[in-house]
Amino acid sequence: MRRYLLFALALLLFVGCARPTLRPQVEDTVKTVQAVYLPAHGEALINSQAAYEGFAMELFAHITRGNGQNPAISPASAYFALAMAANGSSAETEAAFTKTLGLSTAERNSVCLALAQSLNKARGGTNISIANSAWVNKGLIIQKNFLGVLEGTYGADMFQADLYSEAARQAINQWVEDKTKGMIPQLFEEPLRGDDLVMVLINAIYLSAKWEYPLDVYTHKGEFYVSDTENMQADFMQGKVNELNYIEKDGAKGVVLPYDDGRLAFVALMPKEGESVRRLAEGLQSSPLSEYLAAGVEKPVMVTMPKFSVEYGIESFKGALMDMGLSDAFDPGTAEFPNMVVKTEGMGPIYISDVLQKVRIDVHEMGTEAAAATAVIMDAGGAAQELEILIFDSPFLYAVLDLETGLPLFMGLMERPV
Repeated sequence: MRRYLLFALALLLFVGCARPTLRPQVEDTVKTVQAVYLPAHGEALINSQAAYEGFAMELFAHITRGNGQNPAISPASAYFALAMAANGSSAETEAAFTKTLGLSTAERNSVCLALAQSLNKARGGTNISIANSAWVNKGLIIQKNFLGVLEGTYGADMFQADLYSEAARQAINQWVEDKTKGMIPQLFEEPLRGDDLVMVLINAIYLSAKWEYPLDVYTHKGEFYVSDTENMQADFMQGKVNELNYIEKDGAKGVVLPYDDGRLAFVALMPKEGESVRRLAEGLQSSPLSEYLAAGVEKPVMVTMPKFSVEYGIESFKGALMDMGLSDAFDPGTAEFPNMVVKTEGMGPIYISDVLQKVRIDVHEMGTEAAAATAVIMDAGGAAQELEILIFDSPFLYAVLDLETGLPLFMGLMERPV
């Protein structure tokens, strides 16, 4: 079985007003932006494997250490958003982005462009879209090189507005709602606050995919065992497939359920007996998801799994990202972002004040619908075998993967189906 790459995709958010300027003021003394080096898709994606895999697994492990129920993230959305912000950094701050995200800034841009172009060519019953936007605070002038990368590489929509206003909050939320097909109607619940807001970078991802083999053979009520002392009723779906990628590694068991586009798939993993699903998630840092996929074998599998719908919001990635090596970018005393906007008199150092994300994932008999939005807020101041039976009736780990590139679009823990 071929090895699957892992990737983390990201989302940055710029905040605007109800009637934002469609294009911010641009600094006109900067030389025309140089063309970004874009290697062939295959070369770029293969060379990026370790960087994406490491970022995705470490970020997911950090999030699952918290107390939130049914945690879910889009590492891909987060990666895209942070990759956009990295283009405004320099010196030690740029080195911190390289440590946390892997690759150089130019290589990251190349891979993000290649992935977006490749994923947007979905086939079958899959609909996937990746959108970016930048919202620049009123009165600020964006540097031409930075604008060129955002528009040319990330296809970002550009806006300028009073980022502190209620109108800006509504405009940003409307943009996110449109790009996620209504799955995430409100990224910001209140107007933005900060010492001196500079911009918000946003990435939004939307996915709708149909199973290659629908899990509609038998739908029924059943018991889901939340813990050793608690169980609950859930709606289960069931299907049997002659040949699926069955996973068994270090006591964990799972399956790869393909979507009908021949490229994306849903992966579900149950921890070994006596181990918690949170422990399984933590272990992905040393034994990443790609190792479980590589251990899979083709064999007949009967799958029973609960239907579920998850909405999860990460109020702040700041602590996790600082632990992962990006602390310089969050500290106004050390952050260096000279390449974003032309600094005005009295403006303090530009830094990332916060990174947040919202995710929604619906899994049912016919397939999966999912969406994510990430905001980066910039401030200043084989042969016939025995049938395997898998019943996911206790907490399990899951992911939606691009099997061609290994990109994990979404990852989560199902601990209490709702």
